[in-house]
Amino acid sequence: MRFHDSIQFLVDIPDTLLEFPIPKLTFPPVIENSIIHGIMEKPEKSGTIVLTGWIDQQDIVILISDDGIGIESDKLNNLINEAHSSYHGSGNNIAVYNTHCRLQILYGTNYGLRYKSQLKKGTDVEIRIPIIYKTSTPE
Repeated sequence: MRFHDSIQFLVDIPDTLLEFPIPKLTFPPVIENSIIHGIMEKPEKSGTIVLTGWIDQQDIVILISDDGIGIESDKLNNLINEAHSSYHGSGNNIAVYNTHCRLQILYGTNYGLRYKSQLKKGTDVEIRIPIIYKTSTPE
């Protein structure tokens, strides 16, 4: 609503993934960055964000893709390594950095966020966490 239908948000998550827990507040900083630093930086200020996911062996992979302006390669490497880097000149990147660190603390260094981007084409953020089965609680 805030962006007056200028952003299309598509969700393509298979039902099988809905049975697995995903840590709270994992998606918001990534999607917010897609909007503010990707799509809203385009001259037309409109675009698409796609959230999809799948199972890869014993991991859950969630991919958040946007068709924003992309991220310069020299800034791309610092996104999850430095809390105070900003890839478009505003903000301090703390939310994405904290999300990545939190996932690595919870699950190990093989997990967290991974960025890929092409200037003027968009950015893909892969979120990888292990499959953890919900445990039933005694009644």
